[in-house]
Amino acid sequence: MGVRSRMEELERTGAWNLLERTDAHPYLPGKDPDALFRVWCYRVTGNGHAEVENGFEAVAREAFETDDDVLRFDHAWIWDSAASRLFDRYTTTDGYYLTDCEEQILQDHAPHIWNDEELLVELGCGSARKISHVLDVCAEASESPVTYVPIDVSLGALEATERDVRERFGDRVEVEPRQGMFEEVLSDIPSRNGKLIFFFGSSLGNLESVQETIDFLSRLRRRMGPKDRLVAGVDLDKDPEIFDAAYNENEECRSFFAHMVRRVNGHLGADFDPRQFELASTYEEEPAYDGISTHVVNLRVAPREPQRSWVCALEEEIQIDAGQPVQVGVSRKFSPGALRAVASRAGLHLRHQWLDRRGWFSLNEMVPVSAPTST
Repeated sequence: MGVRSRMEELERTGAWNLLERTDAHPYLPGKDPDALFRVWCYRVTGNGHAEVENGFEAVAREAFETDDDVLRFDHAWIWDSAASRLFDRYTTTDGYYLTDCEEQILQDHAPHIWNDEELLVELGCGSARKISHVLDVCAEASESPVTYVPIDVSLGALEATERDVRERFGDRVEVEPRQGMFEEVLSDIPSRNGKLIFFFGSSLGNLESVQETIDFLSRLRRRMGPKDRLVAGVDLDKDPEIFDAAYNENEECRSFFAHMVRRVNGHLGADFDPRQFELASTYEEEPAYDGISTHVVNLRVAPREPQRSWVCALEEEIQIDAGQPVQVGVSRKFSPGALRAVASRAGLHLRHQWLDRRGWFSLNEMVPVSAPTST
């Protein structure tokens, strides 16, 4: 295989990503005017399985070309292996209550959440920290191995989750990981009836709008059989000061949110300074959607000083003004009534809700509307 063919193969398989290619320049102008050279600059991923990037360039172009003062990126695009590590550190800070609340629910109620299913699917696994509470119950009570299918956009998160589950549970749990964006892998969820699907964290609240939340649940509903169940984590609306402590007050949060800037740098060939971006999240009431009222935290960072960079993939210079918000996602907060309405419009019935001891966070069992309304 020649050098050019090898370069193309490495790019095709995702072993590296092209960041920049220079124009051709004379190599030996005094001796051979026709001899030219150019430089290719690549970012090496370190393996043959690239992080999912299809579409990121289009998302960035739309964000930078908007007439809105806020540069908006969907939260799904922040995720890669580095983001998973940054997020794990963020979740251990004092202000970030969501993980502790959800683990408290799982510690108290895991035996009631699992209902003898042999197939468990987790959307956005991140790590094995939460699902292990359920797998502990499965491994102890089930006579045969259960199958666990973790799904995540981050290859690093999948590898770490698979390793941790195998080390902890051995042959009592069979692990079948899937990598990709949710939109790409929903059709890859095993169709076996009687499965339990988990969507931990507040990921359901990270979808850009209530309509998108309903659409996502509707697509998931179409992959569910009559005996399947979905258990989704949902953050509940409460005192805004609690949100401010969670999303606006520590360096781990800032570093995680600023990772969207690093993503632009690394994958689109820019050189913005992530260290210049400070937390700038806001909390506000959303316009009611089809009678459904919700509040949302806009997850944002903004630079202290103007930022200017040539973005190679976009082939243009981009400026971000001082104080101009870069939105890296949203975190929607629901009331029980709003969540019930969202589920209903997606063809799901909110059958059971488990709360942490302070009533801040919820795990919610949703079943197809044709399923029995009580357990």
